Amino acid sequence: MKLYVWEDERHIQVNEFYVDNMEKFHIFWKDLQEKYMGFTIDFCYHNCPVPIEYMLKINAVLLESCVETRLTQENFTPVEMYDLTLVTTENFKKFAKLHDLANPVSSGMFWTSERIKKDLTRWLIYIYENNYVLMRMGNDESEFYAIETMDRSIGEILISKASKDAFKAGKTGILVMVDDDDLKKLEMYQGVGFLPCGKYIAYQSTIR
Repeated sequence: MKLYVWEDERHIQVNEFYVDNMEKFHIFWKDLQEKYMGFTIDFCYHNCPVPIEYMLKINAVLLESCVETRLTQENFTPVEMYDLTLVTTENFKKFAKLHDLANPVSSGMFWTSERIKKDLTRWLIYIYENNYVLMRMGNDESEFYAIETMDRSIGEILISKASKDAFKAGKTGILVMVDDDDLKKLEMYQGVGFLPCGKYIAYQSTIR
């Protein structure tokens, strides 16, 4: 289990959570209540059982259920490029406007434009007209957090460009989570070479 805490955001994320009985879970939850009362907490599960009874106990709601897909360099299928715009501090306002319109605070997306700007060196963002792609550069892998477009061909070009840059920077693979019911987006990523490799489920609650 890995637990991440963002004190300023009053937000916690728990990855690969597993406790084998309710009594232990109660002790774990009580400890969180003593330290982080009022924080929002996400429980994230990658290819592992989800303890629904624990989630019900804390009145958690399903945050997302996704197909986990990955791209490796050997499966990468580059597509023709348009003249894309790389987002920097100088032109960040255009991206922020597009991103916040597509993902308002009420949508629950953690990575608002304000949070992205605070750590912009870890992000790779390209824009084409009013379409954009958002990728976070990890130590070994990168992850796509958003692709906003209604045009599959433009989407594949944006994905292809960001993926090419990630591999050029030495990343060994690229991850993206696609909502279970978003088959068009899944096909768009597959058009560049992404392959389904698992399941991701997340629940969210407030520590009370």
